[in-house]
Amino acid sequence: MAWDVVGVIVIYTFTVETKQLSLEELDEVFSAKNPKQASFELARAAREGGAQDARCRGFVGWLSQLTSGTG
Repeated sequence: MAWDVVGVIVIYTFTVETKQLSLEELDEVFSAKNPKQASFELARAAREGGAQDARCRGFVGWLSQLTSGTG
């Protein structure tokens, strides 16, 4: 039972959501400094915008802030 709890905590903390992402999006997620946060940001942008361009705009803006050091 204790190992189940440890397993749930580890999975929740360290796994990245990859459901319904293209290979290009997966490449962007795993090349980010914090892949878990990048996957959540991409999923949120997909839920809010729904369109491919809205997802790209949200993620690319976030990624550019991350790489420029202003985010």
